[in-house]
Formats: sequence, structure tokens, C-alpha cells
Amino acid sequence: MDAGADRSPDFAVELVDDDTPVVIVRGELDFDTSPRLRDELVGLTRRGDALVRVDLAQVSFIDSVGLSVLVQAKKRYDAEARVLQFGPVSARVRATVDLAGATQFLGLDGTGS
Repeated sequence: MDAGADRSPDFAVELVDDDTPVVIVRGELDFDTSPRLRDELVGLTRRGDALVRVDLAQVSFIDSVGLSVLVQAKKRYDAEARVLQFGPVSARVRATVDLAGATQFLGLDGTGS
């Protein structure tokens, strides 16, 4: 199975670029679809935006690979002294992030860390 192939027809990554780029993710964020989000976030680091927001409100499912993409992106942005903010998030994303113990690291606990 090709990790870059998109088996989820409802999955979408949309970039809304006003003053602050917002990446809107829809559908299932999993092994098959996560590379698209990763590529979008890496591309934004190359552009040099100081702040990027990721809207996960329409994500219906996230697996460990999807969560790993979020964590690795946050680490990359932090290392480059840039800000990657997540929110809003769906209840499913929130539950998975809570279960994984990544709530504070991803800034979903209200601390903004």
C-alpha cells in the first residue's frame, strides 16, 4: 500500500492564507492521508510564516500516524522559533490527543505551549 495514496475520498487539506495561514483538515487523518498534511506543514515552514494555525474541527478520526504528524510538526515549528497552533479540534481528535498524553504539548490545554 502506498502511504501517499488517498483512500479516504472525504479527506481534504485546505490552506486559507489571509494574514495568518490556516490549514483546514477534513475527514480521517490516518496512515493513508497524513502525508498530505505533513507535506503542507513542511511547505509552510519553507515559506517562513511565523504563525500557522491548524483547524482540526472536521477531523472524524485520527490514528497514531496522524498524531505523530502533528507532534513532529509542532517540534519542527518550535525548533525554528515559529508557532504552530491547533484549534479548533473535534471531540475525536481531542480524545485521542488526551489518551496519548499530548494535550499540553500540542497546546490543547489552554496554556498555548
